[in-house]
Amino acid sequence: MLKFKSEKEFKETEMGELPKEWEITVLGDKSKFTIIMGQSPPSKYYNQNGDGIPFIQGKKEFGDLYVETETYTTKCAKIAPPYSVLITVRAPVGELNITKGKLCIGRGVAAVFNKNRSLLENRFIYYVLKGLNRYLSMLGERGTTYDSITKEELDNFAVPFPKSVERLSIASVLSWFDDLIENKKRQNEILEKTAMAIFKSWFIDFEPFKDSEFVDSELGKIPKTWKVRSIGKIADFRNGLSYKGVEKFSEPAGYLFITLNNVLEGGGFKPEYSWIKSNRIKKHHFLKEGDLIIANTEQTKVGRLIGCPALVT
Repeated sequence: MLKFKSEKEFKETEMGELPKEWEITVLGDKSKFTIIMGQSPPSKYYNQNGDGIPFIQGKKEFGDLYVETETYTTKCAKIAPPYSVLITVRAPVGELNITKGKLCIGRGVAAVFNKNRSLLENRFIYYVLKGLNRYLSMLGERGTTYDSITKEELDNFAVPFPKSVERLSIASVLSWFDDLIENKKRQNEILEKTAMAIFKSWFIDFEPFKDSEFVDSELGKIPKTWKVRSIGKIADFRNGLSYKGVEKFSEPAGYLFITLNNVLEGGGFKPEYSWIKSNRIKKHHFLKEGDLIIANTEQTKVGRLIGCPALVT
């Protein structure tokens, strides 16, 4: 278990109070960092076949923590080494991600990495920049046609810089949590794919019943022992109720409030709660764990939410 020494002495700096032993440096300090500005190769070299080197153009290929791209290029001018920190330098500016392997970077991103290319040193850079994200974003707000960050602005961007042992300790702890979250997410994705495969096997391909007799129905051919029923005949259905803004709370007050925000696109429950206090709540509006909710209103532009179900957990 890592232990941190409590810093008792602080000093005033242009970045506010910092531990006395910490210094302030800039990303352009070549003794500590390297910055590579992206450059996009001609699109004729792009492919989705895995030929060449993975390529990223901008924010749309960013994952929660690591880059997720399916585009490759057989020609590349600017390569970010493994574990580099990527910064979007075109709108939206200041977004951050990390590379797992070497990556070709287009003009929408820049790569920053420690001179010794250490994984933990680079993770420290990531967490420092994440803490200063709003200041990074402000670099692009110059009133031009589109937001962007220049190489000079990145060079002059100030960051706190503790001694090596503290940098590595900070990066180790924060990386442990982020990697745990990333692994849990990957496990959930595997479970979701497994569940969808089982669903398809049972209810679309009817594999467990392939030797059974099938009959025609309004939904197509189904096993003879199956029946088609409307939802209203097999379950109780109740519409929700809209509430006024003054009846809703972001902090605990009254009752937990389930809304469209609790339904994931494609289905699934998202445990992001708000609260409600109102004298208009009826007994039949209360849910219990295991109840099924269905989005009956669309709030995306491409219809990815309406009809999606979620089990209340």
